[in-house]
Amino acid sequence: MNKFYLCLKFSMVSFFCFGQDIKITHFKTSNELKDSIYTLEDKTLKLDYRKSHILITFNDSGSISPTHFEIQLQGFDKKWQKIGTQTYANYINLFGGKYEFKVRNEKYPLKVASVKFEIEAAFWQQTWFIPSVIAYLLLIAGVIFYFFRTTRLKQQIRIQNIRQAVSADLHDDVGATLSNISFLAEMAKGRLATKPQDLPMLLNKIGSDTNEMIQSMRGLIWAMSPNNDTGLDFFDKVRSYVLEIVGPHGIELDFDVKIPESQKFNVELQRNVFLVCKEAINNVTKYASAKLLTITIRKEKEWLMIQIKDDGKGFTIDSDGDGNGLRNMRSRIEQLGGSFEILTEPGQGVKLRSMIPLT
Repeated sequence: MNKFYLCLKFSMVSFFCFGQDIKITHFKTSNELKDSIYTLEDKTLKLDYRKSHILITFNDSGSISPTHFEIQLQGFDKKWQKIGTQTYANYINLFGGKYEFKVRNEKYPLKVASVKFEIEAAFWQQTWFIPSVIAYLLLIAGVIFYFFRTTRLKQQIRIQNIRQAVSADLHDDVGATLSNISFLAEMAKGRLATKPQDLPMLLNKIGSDTNEMIQSMRGLIWAMSPNNDTGLDFFDKVRSYVLEIVGPHGIELDFDVKIPESQKFNVELQRNVFLVCKEAINNVTKYASAKLLTITIRKEKEWLMIQIKDDGKGFTIDSDGDGNGLRNMRSRIEQLGGSFEILTEPGQGVKLRSMIPLT
């Protein structure tokens, strides 16, 4: 019995006496630029959050056999980790907070070496960071909503302005034509008893004005349709309109369009270009005495070039160049940010050239 007691006592003493010299030898941190080695003292080490790589080395010089270690990083590990005879521990990208590193000999768990350290929280780990990000995203969403809302409002104002302009165009054009038709009808009524031979001329004029008004309204309404916004479709309709106007006057038409099939025009451009062409064609049929009308449309880089040329009698710009029709055409092209040029001389016909930006 005494022998067994002495043996047990010896085993317990051996258990507590051996492996009592376990120590942490180095505490090293590093970032992308430099390494730092800290002096181990009985206080908490405070680390910059950029010290993302931590290396801790240790040993047990009191063990007479190869030491098998267990480690635990309180604040990170939930339990002890067996690492065998490895004498170092690596930690990368720890979050901000307080930690305590512990190491012990697996055979003698009562002896523990430890070191405390604290890592400052990075700005994205601060309590204010997520609310700030949410506020920032809400701000961006608000700016985007404001931008689209403002853009939509501007678009609505633009459409309203176009509608008002179209209304004014129809009022001026149709109103003037209807007034003229009404005047001719009254003349025809008066001549019925006194000069019946004048009736065919007056009725022909009424028919001509009526047909011109119908063509003008139909062309303008088509140009404003949102389903006809490709360039080729638009100018195909312009060509049809021009043929209907110049055909009865015996004027030959050369209509040449070279623009990309994918090219589209906005409503404002279609409206103004159509009305410019309409005004120019009316001038040709009424005043030019032309035999050939040439209309050329090209896309030149980011510009739309429109040239309307006739072989009629022309005119002197100094005396005739300030007519309302030419001023209206120039004004419409300038509203689109373009330029309008008139080239003419008596007996040399008229060339109208417009350059309109497409951006």
